[in-house]
Amino acid sequence: MNHIVPILKEIFSPQVLVRTPEPMIMSDFEQTQQYFEYGQSDTVFRASYLFHAKWASKTIQNCKKVIDLGTGPANQLIIIAKLNPHIKFYGVDLSEQMIEIARKNCKDLDIKNVDFIYDDISKLASVEDHSFDGAISSVALHHLNDKEALENAFRNLNRVLKKEHAVYITDFLLLKNPASLDYLVSLNKNQPDLFKLDYINSLKASFFEKDFRELKDKYFPNLEIHKTLGAKFMMILKSQSNQLNKETETMWNSEFKNLGKENQKIYKNLSMLFALMT
Repeated sequence: MNHIVPILKEIFSPQVLVRTPEPMIMSDFEQTQQYFEYGQSDTVFRASYLFHAKWASKTIQNCKKVIDLGTGPANQLIIIAKLNPHIKFYGVDLSEQMIEIARKNCKDLDIKNVDFIYDDISKLASVEDHSFDGAISSVALHHLNDKEALENAFRNLNRVLKKEHAVYITDFLLLKNPASLDYLVSLNKNQPDLFKLDYINSLKASFFEKDFRELKDKYFPNLEIHKTLGAKFMMILKSQSNQLNKETETMWNSEFKNLGKENQKIYKNLSMLFALMT
């Protein structure tokens, strides 16, 4: 019952929030590394990473070479790469420091099927046409300044992908009611204050659902769009799912069992919110 009221307020609210481009909060090595390590522990972050890792893996299962847009310190990419050793991944980021941190994190965790590209995800100037058969992006596109940059990212992703390809993109959607921001943050009270502030800024920087839908229809009409049920605060754009191979499935089951009961529950809640259950 405690969740119903804020959800209903969001659903029936007029659009009050306006998009605010995100300021850089975690700007130094120590803060970014703390963020990475927090996501490696038994937290809500980890449950979310494993949810997206499973569905991204089911989407790109038949790919050989996958590009990751906005890889950051490689929080999500490392999990997906670990689950899919048969795929070569390339993480793209415009921050040389982020790439340095991501390389270190891969080395520390003995992840060998990942390399990195220093580039703007809205341009992909250093990436050849039709050179990848898969693409992923995890909560990164909201970092772009405006819708023009977002469209450029979609256009250039379309350019660098082969005709037969798989795509898995997830990001926040702009909420309507300012009170919904506080509600979402309250769901993870144990999160460090720095990460809470980053979360709020990310939610404020989110694009509208219609922005993603328009660009999907223009550049990737075959993708499915999944939104959180009720209050639409997150979306997934994806190609059709495939059966996981036995190695990937076994590794994912092992990772899931390492979650505590509360975070396993968070995972299951995400599955229901996105109507992705198997």
